[in-house]
Amino acid sequence: MKLYHGSNMRVENPDLQRSKPFKDFGQGFYLSDNYKQAEDLAIVKVEQMRRGEAIVNEFDFDESVLSSGELSVKIFDDYSEECFRNRKSPSKTQSFMTRLNPEQIKIMKDELTVELADWLMSTYGYSPSEALDVLYTSETFERLQDTATGFYFQSVGYVSSFLKNEVENATFS
Repeated sequence: MKLYHGSNMRVENPDLQRSKPFKDFGQGFYLSDNYKQAEDLAIVKVEQMRRGEAIVNEFDFDESVLSSGELSVKIFDDYSEECFRNRKSPSKTQSFMTRLNPEQIKIMKDELTVELADWLMSTYGYSPSEALDVLYTSETFERLQDTATGFYFQSVGYVSSFLKNEVENATFS
């Protein structure tokens, strides 16, 4: 079976560590058999992230996995009022984010900053001061500081993928 995932980047191997934790049906890698739906979601993702290009990733899915118990799967054979409600009303994430006060958001940003600096040191062998220099001059850090992006609410795995792209392509300010 062919399944599609819309994104602002090519995805060859889905990594749940990069998935947002509070999606409509929980943390996961969301797929559709509808190419147009995946394409629309890719366009939205590019607009949200302000980078990349709309890419529809295609996967050949082994249907026997559905009954093996390896994955937690939610299948909608037809239109789903439940899914429609989740998409048309504020998501659980947005609702939760709006209840955070500025101090809580600052703490989340600070914690993610420490995690990203640790990630830079362990991944690239940077010293603490080198890691902070790279982080503080990155577009990723600038986006983390912009509360409107919601980057502070993402996993370190997800945010570090943007930082990795900057490091490996040397696109620092």
